[in-house]
Amino acid sequence: MQEKVQFPAKLRSVLGKKVKTIRQGNNIPANITGHLDKPVAITIDRVAFSKLYQKSGDTGVVYIQVEGEKQARPVLINELQLDPVHGQTLHVVFRQVDLSEKVEAEVPVEIIGELSLKDGLIVTIHDAITVSALPQDLPEKFVIDLTKFTEFGQMVTFEQLDYDKSKITLVVPEEQLSTPVVMRSCGNPRSACRRCYDTSCWC
Repeated sequence: MQEKVQFPAKLRSVLGKKVKTIRQGNNIPANITGHLDKPVAITIDRVAFSKLYQKSGDTGVVYIQVEGEKQARPVLINELQLDPVHGQTLHVVFRQVDLSEKVEAEVPVEIIGELSLKDGLIVTIHDAITVSALPQDLPEKFVIDLTKFTEFGQMVTFEQLDYDKSKITLVVPEEQLSTPVVMRSCGNPRSACRRCYDTSCWC
């Protein structure tokens, strides 16, 4: 079970273009959406949020304690608006969830390890996969180990991913379950390869 992560926030009255003043004070304007009559405008600390996002990512349930409210709100980090030049977070959207209802979320694919042979290349066809699960059961990531790729044309398909199938459902058409998420290609500039699915090689 996921660790219960608490995070403080303050109600925000500054809206529209005036939120620039919030960012100048090392804070971030944010909104809580989801099972609500209307979004809740809040302000969060920039440094604290950076640490929170590194820990929880897009699939970790966070309990936002809004100043003045008795009960913390369970949320997922739903959307980030980033500065295209400096990469700073400009705005955050949290999605409030019902812990008893399944939600859909994108789970990132993480590649670890190194190939045992230098030839060829790894093709990541899906860098994130949509799943359905209770909020607290959402996986942090799907991990694929490259050390298992010893031949050209080897792959990890959707149905070969390692996850708790009793709690998590892949939101993938059934006919695509046997198609690759990540595969090893020879990388030769040929026409479509029937062996490794890569359109740039011929294994």
